[in-house]
Amino acid sequence: MGREVACWALDAHWTVAGFLDDNSTALVRKSMPIPILGGLADFVPKDGFYLVIAIGQPSVRRSLQETLVEKGAQFANVIHPTAVVAQTARLGIGLVIAPFSLISANALVGDGVVLNYHTVNQHDTEIGAWSQLNSHADVGPSSILGEEVLVGTHAVIPPRVRVPTRSVIAPNSVFLETGA
Repeated sequence: MGREVACWALDAHWTVAGFLDDNSTALVRKSMPIPILGGLADFVPKDGFYLVIAIGQPSVRRSLQETLVEKGAQFANVIHPTAVVAQTARLGIGLVIAPFSLISANALVGDGVVLNYHTVNQHDTEIGAWSQLNSHADVGPSSILGEEVLVGTHAVIPPRVRVPTRSVIAPNSVFLETGA
């Protein structure tokens, strides 16, 4: 995922210094001209350096972001130029918004959220911090996702539905509330 996010950052005209990865051989046999700068334990934040965590597991992404914030790291949002973000949307920090994603009017997207290819967040949705919507997921108007929710590829959240924290929505499914 890191290589994808780096490509999206480059598409948005960022300068990408490198990756932080505890596996120094993670890019072996990969076509990626961006180096691994070192592991997380050795990372020392610097002024002017901004991070984005490109890991698909919401709880791991949250833990890493919180740990790095404690070390003084700053986070930025990678928003691909083809994404559509309404002027009235409210965005957290440390977001990854992939190509062709949509965040509509008055939508709220919490810190550390990943919105993968072609995701749709219709008007007045709330996506809890560190959640992830995989490709082609659709969140209906006024729906609320708790924190660390993982929504599978092609899954649908109908309008006005609440999804509990740490829920996992299966690919190609429709999430229906089970009641209050």
